[in-house]
Amino acid sequence: RDRQSTGAQNKDSFIQVNGLSFAFAIFSCTMLGMFLIFRNFPSLTREQKENLKMPRSIEDVKNLTNVFSEYKRSHFYTVMLGFSLVYVFLQAFSIPGSIFLSFLAGTLFGYLGVPLVCLVATLGASCSFGLSYFIGLRILRRLAPDTLKYF
Repeated sequence: RDRQSTGAQNKDSFIQVNGLSFAFAIFSCTMLGMFLIFRNFPSLTREQKENLKMPRSIEDVKNLTNVFSEYKRSHFYTVMLGFSLVYVFLQAFSIPGSIFLSFLAGTLFGYLGVPLVCLVATLGASCSFGLSYFIGLRILRRLAPDTLKYF
């Protein structure tokens, strides 16, 4: 019986270390990618900078579309990669706002927006699942060990 409890403790510590590493890796990669993309983004006018924010309404989506439409023609892949990184970050950490980014993808990328949103939403949801598995499982084992016996 002691071997079983020691094995469970080792598995818990392994999951905890991997969970924190996984969360740190996702956070670091997306933040570094967004920093590099937006650092190398073309210069914006003052009015464009004011409209460059996380969309919270359809009006914000329209304003962002106007800003990014100009740059999409000459910096297509930069805009697409920046959009993708922001979307994955929002999905991975379950931050609200990705629905407006889906609308933005449709207006910016047209028919290409559908597979793009499917790809980045799946990637973000997979990261979110990994985070909940690695971090949430340990929390559940501590808070509700009897309930987990049924699963």
